[in-house]
Amino acid sequence: MSNAVFAQGISVDLMMMLETREQRSLTQRELFAKNRHASLLSATMNIPGPIKTSPILRNVFEEVMDVVRQHPSIQAAPILTTLYREKVTGPEYYMLLDLPAEVLKKAMIDIEQQHPWGRLLDLDVLYCESREADSLQFGREEASAIMTTEHIHSISRTDLNLPTRRCLICEEDAKVCGRSRTHSVEEMQAAIAELIENEREKVND
Repeated sequence: MSNAVFAQGISVDLMMMLETREQRSLTQRELFAKNRHASLLSATMNIPGPIKTSPILRNVFEEVMDVVRQHPSIQAAPILTTLYREKVTGPEYYMLLDLPAEVLKKAMIDIEQQHPWGRLLDLDVLYCESREADSLQFGREEASAIMTTEHIHSISRTDLNLPTRRCLICEEDAKVCGRSRTHSVEEMQAAIAELIENEREKVND
């Protein structure tokens, strides 16, 4: 199954990932320029190794995003803007909505923990702290230029006094395993493939 999940993917390098990260930061600033009082969901996949997407992984992403859109907290909130991008570095989905960031983050943590594939996504929630460069005072382009990444903050699980995410393989702190490279890329890909296959088998039963 690991071959099926990753075989049709294209390898990316560090430079491509850094460029994507910079583009994502710019997109976030542009979205907040539309409404700094809103909260922003920035969703990406959490896939280790050089292959970040494939037809199967995109399908996983889209299915989880359907669950996100159907969450009661999302359904009850005015959605201001949505944006989807399909990249070789992985799919990206943005949703700017009128909902307190803490409420949105708790909803996303519910999905990350409850949905079988939720562990394969990063459902980041951001808010804009500085409102000095308001688009009422400045033009939209000027406001976007004035606001920097330092003005945009994300809410973490620890901010909400919730436990950190667990590793797919050993259930230890996922960030610790990632930094120390406790598991090989091949091991992680096999675990991801098994997780996807197990859920598909349950659905087909």
